[in-house]
Amino acid sequence: MSLALVGLTTLSLGACSKAPPADVADRLWVAQMPTGPRDQIDAFVLTDVGKYSGGSFYHGSLFRGVHDSFKWTTKAKDRGVIHILQTQHDVEVRTQPCKPDRGFDQCILLEGDPKKIVRYQSRKRWAIPRKGKASDVPALLLELSEDDEDLEAAFMTPRDD
Repeated sequence: MSLALVGLTTLSLGACSKAPPADVADRLWVAQMPTGPRDQIDAFVLTDVGKYSGGSFYHGSLFRGVHDSFKWTTKAKDRGVIHILQTQHDVEVRTQPCKPDRGFDQCILLEGDPKKIVRYQSRKRWAIPRKGKASDVPALLLELSEDDEDLEAAFMTPRDD
């Protein structure tokens, strides 16, 4: 499986003026909970990699997917600009908290999301294990599944030995 690293795309960026919002950064966010490794999900991560702020939107399964890497610039506590690296366009976004569904600890509305997904949820234990290091969504899903029974059940299928 080819994994694109957020760090590789953010290393060539100029420094951002402010860190990403603490209530959104450094965790995995999903639009829906997967139930198996082939389930299609929408997710994103946002983190500082060195002195840069960047992230990636992801759509796909554990086995195959596509991502759009972006640079993040904070404009206010709940507002920022996402600069999509592939298309070189800017999208203003606003975050606001929402009530999480059962099984989730956090919920945000991401107004202006270029992927047209508005509601993302996360769990407290879905913090990025190696904050400040490059990460990608499929690798995060696997790593976080070690400490999350629901993710483990969704992604760990029996192997034929």
